[in-house]
Amino acid sequence: MDGEKSKKVLYIQIFGNKTENVEKAKKEIKEIAGDIVEFLPDVIFDKKIPSDISPYLNIKTDIVVPLFLGLDVEPFAYIKKPIILWTEGGYYGAWSKDLNSFLTLKGAEVYQFITPSEARETLKVLRTRKRMSKSKILYFGEMAGTTAHRDLSGVIGSDWNLERVKDVFGCIVKQIPMDYLLKEVDKVNLDSAKEEFKEWEDKVEDFGDISKDGYLEVVKFYLAMKKILKEQDADALTINCLSDLFKKKFITPCQALAKLNDEDIPAGCEGDLNALLTMMVFHYTTDTPSIMGNIYLFRPENGPGFPPPEVRVADAKEYLSQNKARFTHDVIPLRIAKSKYFLTTYHNSGKGITGYAELPKGEITVARIGPEANRMVITTAEIVEVEKSGHCSFSAYLKMKNLEEYLRQTSSIHNVITYGNHISEIKKLGKIMNLKVVEIG
Repeated sequence: MDGEKSKKVLYIQIFGNKTENVEKAKKEIKEIAGDIVEFLPDVIFDKKIPSDISPYLNIKTDIVVPLFLGLDVEPFAYIKKPIILWTEGGYYGAWSKDLNSFLTLKGAEVYQFITPSEARETLKVLRTRKRMSKSKILYFGEMAGTTAHRDLSGVIGSDWNLERVKDVFGCIVKQIPMDYLLKEVDKVNLDSAKEEFKEWEDKVEDFGDISKDGYLEVVKFYLAMKKILKEQDADALTINCLSDLFKKKFITPCQALAKLNDEDIPAGCEGDLNALLTMMVFHYTTDTPSIMGNIYLFRPENGPGFPPPEVRVADAKEYLSQNKARFTHDVIPLRIAKSKYFLTTYHNSGKGITGYAELPKGEITVARIGPEANRMVITTAEIVEVEKSGHCSFSAYLKMKNLEEYLRQTSSIHNVITYGNHISEIKKLGKIMNLKVVEIG
């Protein structure tokens, strides 16, 4: 638990020459940042600051806050830690501008703020960067863009250069063979699954035609993934369900993925690595689950398959004229829903299990990290209507300011939504991570 907690908070170490000033700064930062920060033991220099302060740095330190009144400036330029120039209440401090310039010219990473809200936003995205850099991703199954097997192609618009993913985000990706996962599913103790099932059952409003024994199989799948996550000390996952899992065993992981997202474990489907990276950025910034889904310009079909071409074309014309799109998929984290689950078969196919829960209407942020993992397209939209649909369990109808340009700029059928407007935070994150953020307005 301590290791998991250490990833979720920023550890701040304050240097100063007066205890009362340090305590005042800690109180102000805590009031603004809340539980995203924790303080390590401060360092008080009664006299002249040493030329090398590295021996005084705590091994857990993420951020250094030097209260420069009475302290020499230059030693802080060489500590290779982000520096925050804190001034009264988190507001603009005129005397810190030159300090910022001096330290920046020396190569330090320095932040100062004009308002407390800017301070909180910056601390949030610094924490996001930390969480991304300390994350390990499990990829279950064949990697869609690295196999020569056409039948395993799946969604291929991700960055399959895992070293580049690590360079941008700091996280590592480990592939887990699907056969290994399925063997672990078979090993799950039935009594343990039945005990876990009690919690799942309580979150279902209506089982419909789904048998409880069938749902128990999904619970076993969830427990197997959790076991592997723990063994691998991993933080997020995606699974190549459509083009790998389903060819070996037809078991739909949708509800298992929803449960993991509710437990603060970003979990994506269809082996879409870049959709998962986008989910992680959103989740680590907002502390709430996000949803990946398809963006379509046509109505749902009540059953397997899609409407005929003439209907799709007519709908596309209408949707584009209204800046309206349909966002649809099968994984709904219950933490962001307004109801319990209504279970149904997968895409009204008569087999498999998915769940519908009502999603709130309102403002959302929509984004997708591009195929080289160094570019994110982002915009805001409004969910104006939500309905249970046949092909994919839910359809959320979005109104965008410039739908046509967003569709032109995004790189995949899969995009990710999170509730609220988080454009400013993500743009800040882009600057500190060298991630180009393309805002569509």
